[in-house]
Amino acid sequence: MSAYSYEMDYRNYIIHPLKFALWLFILTVVMIFGGFTSAYIVQADALQESQRLIYDLPPLLWRNLAVILVSSVTLQFAIYFGKRNNRDFSLLGLFMTFGLGLLFLYGQWDAFGQLTESGLPFVDPDRTDNSIAFFYVITGLHGMHIVAALLVVLFVLIKTLTNSFKPGKLALNLELAGTFWHFLGLLWIYLFLFLKFMPDALKESI
Repeated sequence: MSAYSYEMDYRNYIIHPLKFALWLFILTVVMIFGGFTSAYIVQADALQESQRLIYDLPPLLWRNLAVILVSSVTLQFAIYFGKRNNRDFSLLGLFMTFGLGLLFLYGQWDAFGQLTESGLPFVDPDRTDNSIAFFYVITGLHGMHIVAALLVVLFVLIKTLTNSFKPGKLALNLELAGTFWHFLGLLWIYLFLFLKFMPDALKESI
């Protein structure tokens, strides 16, 4: 099959194969985090009130929530101007998003340090309630996905900076990066609210 006929067939797809693959990956991630949050509820609900671990999440997680929300705005800014072939403004949005992503990861690491210093390490043999361990696992896994998304943003940033995208590819890559990043932002909102308020909800259910 010639390259020309392949391109013609390629355009007849209902959804771009890369977009389809990304949504399948997102569905997998949703199932993984759904499993972790369900396990959190099951283990916590099996404990008596006297066994519950009472702790407060570091306040800086509220700042991290704001950081990831702003990063979605800056990436959407990059997408908007990228689709309009405004390379400079698109690059500005990508640089801002990458910087905010690094700031988010630093904040998560700082939160881990604060919890450890307050006497809540990841592993404690004397602890019955493992909700804090779930916090480390859930937020750490989300952080790993943020790292992956940052690599995608960095790839698009470098390709845009060097002007090495083929015609029409910049908009597609920006859209893929945006979909992944916005999803992780929404996922963090859910995880943060879950980890923040679920302990109180379980306590009231006793």
